[in-house]
Amino acid sequence: NLMLPVFKSPILDHPSISHGFFSRHHTNSDLCHYFDTDHIVSVHQVHGNDVLIINSPDQIHEYPNADAIVTNINHIVITIRTADCGPLLLFHDDPIVIGCAHVGWRGADA
Repeated sequence: NLMLPVFKSPILDHPSISHGFFSRHHTNSDLCHYFDTDHIVSVHQVHGNDVLIINSPDQIHEYPNADAIVTNINHIVITIRTADCGPLLLFHDDPIVIGCAHVGWRGADA
C-alpha cells in the first residue's frame, strides 16, 4: 500500500541507486511498483553471518538462509527485514556494488 510512508535518507542519495525503508505493512507488490521492477531478492534470515552474492540474473529467484545480500546486477531490488535488529545498507560506486544486511547482535558477533 503506497499510501503508507516510505522513508529515505538524504545520506544515501546517489544517481546510480534507489533506496527506501518500508514498513511491515508494505507488500512485495508495493516494492515492485515503487522501484519499477519485477525482480525482488530476499533471503530467509537466520541471525548468522552468511551472505548471498548475486552475480547473475539467474540467481534472483533463490531464497537461501542468509542475513545479507550483495550484488552488482542492475534493476533488481534486494531486501532485508528488521524488527529489533538493524538494517545495514552498503554501496560502492566504482564498480557499482550494493548490499543490505540484517544486523543483530548474533550476526555482528559471528
